[in-house]
Formats: sequence, structure tokens, C-alpha cells
Amino acid sequence: MTRIKTRFSRFAARAAFVGALLATALPTPLGAAFAPDQEQVIAKASSYINSITTMQGEFVRVGPDGRGVEGTFTTARPARLLFRYNPPVRVEIVADGKAVVIRDKKLKTQDLYPLGQTPLRFLVSEKADLAKDSKVLEVYAENDMSAVVVEEKTPLGTGKIKLLFDTETFELKQWTVTDAHGQETSVALYNIETGASVDPKLFWIDHYRR
Repeated sequence: MTRIKTRFSRFAARAAFVGALLATALPTPLGAAFAPDQEQVIAKASSYINSITTMQGEFVRVGPDGRGVEGTFTTARPARLLFRYNPPVRVEIVADGKAVVIRDKKLKTQDLYPLGQTPLRFLVSEKADLAKDSKVLEVYAENDMSAVVVEEKTPLGTGKIKLLFDTETFELKQWTVTDAHGQETSVALYNIETGASVDPKLFWIDHYRR
């Protein structure tokens, strides 16, 4: 079991720096072959994801409106995850291996979606291979952060997701989802713990509830 404790303020500063760096970098032309060092970044990213059995920690989600919401998360591969927002927000996102549900405890509602429709399916897939399972658009490796940008097709249109990894350890630090309308939502992870046992009941979904 490994334990990574990171002060979010430090990570936020690094992420902001990397974001500015990526904005000025020249992307790989679509359809062009990736260089060997870029292919290595893709392979290391996939390898890290496949090394995870369980992962838990805290997150900060920043939506298109710039507002941030904090919470905790737990994932267990394959195909199970729980993202729980801190009060006063009473929302949970749960995947049980078959479907994903968004629960609003305040409104006492839940919306059910097929697991394959979530852009985070790579995080809980049985075997992740970003090169084969996704259309990789861009790859960057600069200083202490690396990024892989992949295309995502959903019923609502085609978007993309940018995955940010620590270049040394290739631990996943952040992802940014850009939807078909260009709206961005970013999620930063911190205080991450991997390999710990988790309660399977965390991922229970009542499929008969409407």
C-alpha cells in the first residue's frame, strides 16, 4: 500500500503552471505518428492505471462557471467508483460495475446511465490501454507533469479529456473534460491512497429505484 500526501495549494500552483505551459505547446498534428518519447508517456500512463487495484482520497472539482466543490472518492477496479461531495452539496456519483448513477440526496433522486457513457471509464476499466481504446489527440511531457489528451464520444457529442500525470511516478493528478460545446470541468486529486481494502457496499446501486 502506498500513501501520497500532497498539499493542494502546492499542487494547484503546479497545475496552473502546467496548464499555462500546455497552452503554449505545439500539439501533435492529428493523424501524425507519435515520437518514441510520446509513445512512452502513453504506455506509462496506461501502466499506472492498470497497477491500481483500489484508490481513495480527496478531490476538488471546478466546473465551467469557475466554482469549486470538494469531496472524497473511492475507486476499485474493475468498474466501481464513488465520488461523494462534501456538505452542503449532497450529491454522489456511483458506479457498481454495470452502471453509473448520480444521486441527489437533497432532492431524493437518482439518474442512471450505462457505464460506457462516462468519460472516466478508463479509470475503472479491467485493462486500460489508452493507445488502443481511445483516440489519442495530443501528448506532452514537460518538467514534472505529463499530459495525454484523448477524444471521447458520448450520446451528447464528441469531446475530449486531458489526463495529467506526475512525470516521475505517473500518478494521476488531474483530468479536464471538455464537452462538445467547449465547456471545461476539471478534477484535481490529492491525499491519494492506493492498494487499501474497501467495502464493496460503497458501490451499491438500487437499479429498481426511479
